[in-house]
Amino acid sequence: MPSKLPTVVLIHRDTAKRRRLKRLLALKSFRATSHSEWSDTVRTRIGAAADAILLGTSPSTREHDLNTLRRLKDRISNKPIIVIAEKGDVATAKSALRAGAWDCLEECEDDACLLADLLRILGRADRSQKASKHTSRKAAPIPASEHRVFLDALAGHRALCRRMSEPLTIVMLDLDRFRECNLRHSTAFGDHVLAWFGEMLTTVSRMSDLVTRYESDRFVVALPFARGDQAVEFVERCRTYLRHNPATWQGESYELSVTAGVVQSSFGFMETEHELIQRARITLDHAKQSGPNGTATWAQVATSRSPCAGCLVAKAGGVNHWAKRIREQIRQAYLESTQALVAAVEAKDPFSQRHSMTVSEYAEEIAKRLGVRPALRRTICTAALLHDVGKIGIPDAILTKPGPLTAKEYAIVKRHPETALAILGHISSLQAELPLILLHHERYDGKGYPKGLGGAQIPIGAGIIAVADAIDAMRSSRSYKRPYDHDHVRRELMTCSGTQFNPDVAKAALDWLAESTACGETALPGQGQPCRLG
Repeated sequence: MPSKLPTVVLIHRDTAKRRRLKRLLALKSFRATSHSEWSDTVRTRIGAAADAILLGTSPSTREHDLNTLRRLKDRISNKPIIVIAEKGDVATAKSALRAGAWDCLEECEDDACLLADLLRILGRADRSQKASKHTSRKAAPIPASEHRVFLDALAGHRALCRRMSEPLTIVMLDLDRFRECNLRHSTAFGDHVLAWFGEMLTTVSRMSDLVTRYESDRFVVALPFARGDQAVEFVERCRTYLRHNPATWQGESYELSVTAGVVQSSFGFMETEHELIQRARITLDHAKQSGPNGTATWAQVATSRSPCAGCLVAKAGGVNHWAKRIREQIRQAYLESTQALVAAVEAKDPFSQRHSMTVSEYAEEIAKRLGVRPALRRTICTAALLHDVGKIGIPDAILTKPGPLTAKEYAIVKRHPETALAILGHISSLQAELPLILLHHERYDGKGYPKGLGGAQIPIGAGIIAVADAIDAMRSSRSYKRPYDHDHVRRELMTCSGTQFNPDVAKAALDWLAESTACGETALPGQGQPCRLG
């Protein structure tokens, strides 16, 4: 939660929903004003006091609501606008985000769930506002603390795109011959050019894009909901702007050119913000080998066989980045294929929407608190993403049965880890993940399945996935129950520690839940989304 609670303006045509939102925000002492429509009168009344706008939408008034969003963007473009869509209305949510909404929130029937989502998103909006103060408008070197702010904002963009199953594309740009230009004129001229170029990127980019000067004369632009080809078009818009609006210094004009590297983070491909930027840096270096004013994409780097690029071994810190990026490209192809299987499972079962991605996100948070090394953490996240692939072999009548399962039906369900092993076993790049997928239903007391292992026999990764799986089950709606609150989840974790769950993993999960509650981010990723576990 931000240290200073923001002033929120609610715009919603539904009176009951508007009152509900205002009441929930009042519970946390937020200052909120509510209105049925946006108008110049409302704009004049709130002035500069509003820190965020909440805009309610519905499928029946979608076009009207999107037009209101566009008007808001035109009139108060410096304020984060958060759209509230009806439950399951993905079309409106995506349209709103493409129209420039800062984030999108899905309505939840449970007040605690909805309030927690509001707190989490408003907290991230506050951090994003801080990040916007450290964009490329500064010509001086960027302190490490401001890099952390940028990476936090980038993490928010990545999480949002993953939630909506949309790509996030990174563009790294380098001003050609900047050092030569700097030496020929003066450092003051160089500082002026960097500040001017940063302003240009801010002008050309969308409000939802993240722009920053990352290092020296290199800039990074994060484009949520944009594919690689759209990012290439963005680079061309930058070049068009440079041609028609040259930089000026002491009455003289200077033509500048820019080289760019474009990297797309695909849905289902697990990588950190640092790794995403590192791929962009490698791609930019590849583009610079061909001369100034060029653009390269990650796909071109990965498939290039030319002596100048394909055979180049770029070493940094003793790591062979060329071999690493080839392995990543192959691994991504496998993950994208298996992600189709995950989607097929979730399409079979209405109680499992976004379950796999949510469990993966929970597992990552728990692994961090256990101090799991990054390589193993990525393995755990990937295994969690694929842990229910075997459910594709369970008949629909059993998978979607509303009541209790019979002993025979439950025996069929218990086969799904072994079915997953049969499906994924031939993929060599997933060999580290397979034991975790197979054993994620084992219990610490040895009463789980399919092997009946216990204690230290169960890999720590499988234990982490088991806890993450259980938390999502408890925090999700089902046909026979509402989502459990944090206190209930904590009690269950404490009760089952040492029996169902590895006690170290359960403690790490409890620490994470306590930390989330303390900072006001009580809405875990995917909270309130329906799921069904075997």
